[in-house]
Amino acid sequence: MIGTRNVRKAILRALLEPAARLADAEGRWDHTARLAIFEEQKSMPWAAVWEHYCERQSVPAGLGWLNVRRTHERDVVIDAR
Repeated sequence: MIGTRNVRKAILRALLEPAARLADAEGRWDHTARLAIFEEQKSMPWAAVWEHYCERQSVPAGLGWLNVRRTHERDVVIDAR
């Protein structure tokens, strides 16, 4: 579960990356712009997009999934013994 969520987050961050702007700056050999765009990207609010995605999928964002997982383990896994 942890791995799947992290892969999805990585894909989301890659999709939100300003790749075209970075490539344009690199193509023009404008290292200052490339560095500025790269640094600005670090503060992009990708977490807000992730939370919205989780909300639309009706799953908890943040560490809320951990409680759901523990409840599932208690109710399903332990009861199966």
